[in-house]
Amino acid sequence: MRNEGKDKSLNWQDITPKELEPAVIAIREAFDSASWRCCQSATRLCFAGLHPTSRNQQPTLPARDLDSYKKYLVAAIGDRAREVIAKSNQTPSTTFKAYLDLYRMGVIAVIRELFEEALQIGIAQESILGLQPVEWATSHLRILIDGEKSSVQLWIKRVCDMQDYANVPQGEEELDAVAFWKTWRAPRLIRMDPAGNARYDAGTVWEREDESTSQRLLESHCKMFVFLCHSYLDKIAGMAEVQLAKRPIRSAPLPPKTHLRLTQVRLRVPTTNPPRASTIVPN
Repeated sequence: MRNEGKDKSLNWQDITPKELEPAVIAIREAFDSASWRCCQSATRLCFAGLHPTSRNQQPTLPARDLDSYKKYLVAAIGDRAREVIAKSNQTPSTTFKAYLDLYRMGVIAVIRELFEEALQIGIAQESILGLQPVEWATSHLRILIDGEKSSVQLWIKRVCDMQDYANVPQGEEELDAVAFWKTWRAPRLIRMDPAGNARYDAGTVWEREDESTSQRLLESHCKMFVFLCHSYLDKIAGMAEVQLAKRPIRSAPLPPKTHLRLTQVRLRVPTTNPPRASTIVPN
């Protein structure tokens, strides 16, 4: 299961009836599994593209070991993945952006599939939800997207460098620093065109930024990743609202009619004249 600490803005359990928790847990686990595979596949291939030899950081894996990652991205994304994988001799900034885009596109494919699953649950169980079905499904997927931010940060670091685990961390503070790789500094390639707005300079792509600039670049790339995923989710949620609006509105069931047989009713004939109109009290 995903780390619940990452979903601080909204807790999925707050909007999920107890009866639906097993189904929602299954959706969350499916998202975690599929997004992890997208992340790992894009990581391996991007690292190989950025480090074709051992000159930069670490040697890459043998080409044959990358085939499964290529196949997974092509199956998940399609022609765009095939085009990116086929290209070689790209600038480091171009390679970085291309695989970060593939990672995001893979996550979007997962969003599309699991939003439909969550929506169908919401429609079927609308009577026990506190939200409308589309809003309910969107809220769950939005929580999952927000939780992907820390994975994107680590993805950026791991495609650029290989972390050194030679020194065993001493104490909780050092362990935290290692877990989140706080000593990492961004290479300039992630701010150069087309990955960023800076002019591309082949001679300085592997020069490092300072701590504050590194953090700002990480935050910028993560925000854009999450923003584009949210935008896609909002788009398919809007389309779902349109489709649901085309369905006839179900009216509340009428109370059962009481059918009386004439033989059960004893008709009484008035023995006096009916009251005059002036004595009738209006309702």
